[in-house]
This record gives sequence, structure tokens and C-alpha cells, in this order.
Amino acid sequence: MKKLYILITLLFATTLFAQDLVVNVVAPPGTTSCRIGGPWWNGWDPSSGPIGTDMGNGSFQFIFSPAPTADMEYKFIIDGVYEDILDNYTNGECATRNTNGNINTDGANYANRIWKQTDALTWNEVAGTCDFYVLSNNEDSLLEFSLYPNPSTDLIQVTSLEPVTKVSIYDLGGRLVLQETPNKAVFELRTNNLSKGMYIIRLNSVDRVATKKILNQ
Repeated sequence: MKKLYILITLLFATTLFAQDLVVNVVAPPGTTSCRIGGPWWNGWDPSSGPIGTDMGNGSFQFIFSPAPTADMEYKFIIDGVYEDILDNYTNGECATRNTNGNINTDGANYANRIWKQTDALTWNEVAGTCDFYVLSNNEDSLLEFSLYPNPSTDLIQVTSLEPVTKVSIYDLGGRLVLQETPNKAVFELRTNNLSKGMYIIRLNSVDRVATKKILNQ
């Protein structure tokens, strides 16, 4: 019985603390929705891939939890339409991506992005180009906060170093399931209406943002 308890504990810890892949993409001005599509999602069906979270600064964020266990081939879908970076490749704009193995193309019919298992777990892209991008939205000055308890059942105590203007909870498919505007540094967040499972919580202050994984039991 003790061995079974230890095994369950280890499996739980592995699930909770497994590393995530965070993909940020700068989208064209006016973009209202951004998805990722590829062979993993119904053979490139543009309505099947995960939906990005609008970060409010011209970019969208995808969180894969845990990170894929194989190289991921994909393209971005902007407002329902797949991007096309083939011209960028033929014009010689994808040299770095090509050298690093971050593109799959025959040079004539298609050009698809690739994230490799050996790549960084924070992956910044620009839709419609081969560029990698460093986002300038104060992500280097993250909002510091704590959650208790985590895992939770129906209530989470949030404590931040500065007032939180908005808190959003997303499921692992990128769908917004809960949003509040506490405008406080310390507050309670009720999760009793959420189904059991893993979620991503995102907290915004006036000029900072941070995300964390939570488990609702």
C-alpha cells in the first residue's frame, strides 16, 4: 500500500510540474483570432488546432502542457486563413530557420514551421514571416504572485505584490473558462464551477503579466 501511495504521488508530481511549451506569435494588426494548425490536428484542418490567447499587445500565446514529446510541425491560422511563408523561403528570408531545422519545405509547394524538442520552451514567432521575435511587453518584468492551495477544490487565495487588474483562467485548449477583475493584491478566486483538471491562470497588473499552472480537484 505504501509503495502504491508513493507511485501515485510521483505520478501526480510529474503531471503538475512537467515543463510546458509556450508559443508566442506576433500577429498582423487587426487580427481577432489565431490558431495553430498542423498534421496533429485532423490533418491540417484549420478549425481543429488550439486557439491562442489574445495577450492584448498584438500577440497571441499558446501553452502546450506538457510540452510535445515529438517535433511539432505547424503553421498559424489568422482569422480562419492559413499563413503562407513559401514566398519568404524562396526569397531567402528563412535562412536561419532552415539552418536550424525549423522549417519543412520542398521549396515549391509548401513551407511549414517546425518546433524541435531541442528548441527553447519559450518560442517567439511572427506570423506570415520566418522571423523569430523578442516580445517587448514587459514579460521580463513578471508579476510576482502566489496561489494557495494548489491543487485546489473550490477556492484559491491569490496574493500578489501589486494589485491585479484582471485574472483569467484557460483550459489546456486555450479556451477562457473564468475571468474576473479584482483590482486587489490579495483576493479569493472561486473555482467550484470548473471541471476537474489542469488549467492555466493568467494575472495582469497595470504593466505586468504572469501565468501559472493550476490543478482543480
